[in-house]
Amino acid sequence: MLAPASAWRDLVVPKRTTAPAAPSCAALAPASSTAPSNSARSRSSRSTWAELLRRVFALDVLTCPHCGAPRRLIALLTAPPVVRKILAHLGHPTEPPRPAPARSPELLDFA
Repeated sequence: MLAPASAWRDLVVPKRTTAPAAPSCAALAPASSTAPSNSARSRSSRSTWAELLRRVFALDVLTCPHCGAPRRLIALLTAPPVVRKILAHLGHPTEPPRPAPARSPELLDFA
């Protein structure tokens, strides 16, 4: 049903809709947009993270939910010590949880 050429695809895939106009907040509007341009999109057949979120969850992460203006990147933190310090300050765990140990086949019941 989800294949591009399926005759039933239109019955399950939602139609694209435009978002209602939001009130303007010019003070928060950035000088330039960080959204990918159409020319950049045409160069690759892969979808960006933001496009996938918009298609799957109907969530546009590149648009401000309050005013509708495009969001812009103000910082990119990649140094692990800095990220750990910020997470610790916010009360989040600084290390990922350890995976549970594997169970032996004798404990698995497939019957």
